[in-house]
Amino acid sequence: MNLLDLPDELLDLCCSSGVQVAQTLRLTCRRISPIAAKRLFSNVHLLPTTTSAKKARAILEDDKLNAVVKTISIRASLRVNQRSEQIEQLTWDIHDKDDPEWAEGDQHGVDIDGEPSTTFKVMLEDIGLFKNLRRVELIHDSDVSGPSNEDLAPANHHEWTDYRETFFTKLLAALNHPEHPANKVHSLSIVHLQDLVNADIATSSNFKAVLSRLDSLDLCVATEAYDPAPETEISISERHEFFTYDLIKYWLKPLQSQLVHLKIYCDTYWGYVPYCPLQTLHFPRLQSLSLGNMTFTHDSQLHWILSHSATLRSLSLDDCPIIQTSKLGFLHSENHHPILNVCNTLTETEDQTTRHYPTRWHTYFDAFRTGAPHLTHFAFGHGLWWPTNGNSEVASAFWAAPELPAKLPPGRYMLFMYGSGPSPWVRTELEGSVEWGRIDGEDCGRAYEDDWDEEFDGPCPVYPDCWGEDDKALRELMRAVRGRIGG
Repeated sequence: MNLLDLPDELLDLCCSSGVQVAQTLRLTCRRISPIAAKRLFSNVHLLPTTTSAKKARAILEDDKLNAVVKTISIRASLRVNQRSEQIEQLTWDIHDKDDPEWAEGDQHGVDIDGEPSTTFKVMLEDIGLFKNLRRVELIHDSDVSGPSNEDLAPANHHEWTDYRETFFTKLLAALNHPEHPANKVHSLSIVHLQDLVNADIATSSNFKAVLSRLDSLDLCVATEAYDPAPETEISISERHEFFTYDLIKYWLKPLQSQLVHLKIYCDTYWGYVPYCPLQTLHFPRLQSLSLGNMTFTHDSQLHWILSHSATLRSLSLDDCPIIQTSKLGFLHSENHHPILNVCNTLTETEDQTTRHYPTRWHTYFDAFRTGAPHLTHFAFGHGLWWPTNGNSEVASAFWAAPELPAKLPPGRYMLFMYGSGPSPWVRTELEGSVEWGRIDGEDCGRAYEDDWDEEFDGPCPVYPDCWGEDDKALRELMRAVRGRIGG
């Protein structure tokens, strides 16, 4: 059989073998050329440089290539290994003027003088001219510094809050351009979204218009790091205000009736501390839910997931541990969630309240199996949480989420001990010395002992001795999930 006699589906598979293969087939075979073009140009990458903007413009002005563009990935700055060491802070000229010396230079952009070029700015304004654009991905730098801690920001910090907000404002304006709005865009992804919401932007007509068209939202949240004393990061106010209030109010609540796909990752654990009241929301159309670094401490979180059982088809829990024991200061007497002070941070107190959460993962797995009858995909474990290709740990895991398997990691149970360092999140030290996921018997008694001071904290908690139950429940869940595929 001749290659050209193959159906389009198999030819598309041939083109997926690699970029060089697709490029060769596009230029040498008229029959395969449009199929290869879809592989090569369905996702346009736009960097804040003149060179990148010119390449995107060439695709935009080619009628055939324009038609195959479905996604545009926009970087607000360049990777660390591409960045000039002299640039410490990026800016966006309020007048949108370029230095004439750099106006037409191919290398002009944030890597040279810290200012996105006019060529890039005009290209950003015109993204709505991609007539079949469906998805927009915005990628920020992984380092953030909020107003409460700007004086302590590292010297090489360069995407300051005002630059991020200006960039996002320009993107919103482009998506709602009066002459060519991107009306078909229904999916938005933001990588390294700062844990801070500008209320003026979030209540603007452009922001509301973009949200009104979305049915898919992917957020990878970046929080502030403080290397000299990482144990104090948990008290930085921005993360608490964002997860407890702003994420719900400005991002999720307006989308309740629309969202089909929701994905939330963060570079630190969230859900309990900082507290995120997802259970106050309901998404009647939700089919896909993916969570990264979310902690489980209350049965209400399980019930919230199951409340979407009528529509939920896919559930992914990436490094989402049950916090079996926690020690914290002031807690609400009824729901045992942390109480924030007037500065939206944790209340300081020497009196610690110890709380135990008795529910185990086999209870969750059984509940998903019986209470979510339409699940055809379930993933659970510890994903790609390490830097790859110049990306941060959380970005790597965020992008690799579709490949997450269903396995039992040792870190599925953890402790939270406020005030301990370098992190209040206590993970078992046995992770690298036991069979994948299996901690049982005598190992349970020594799982946390390396990070525990019995003189100050009392008896060391025992890791849950339920590997057999968890493993059995997960296997039964996966058997049920796989049995529904194609049914």
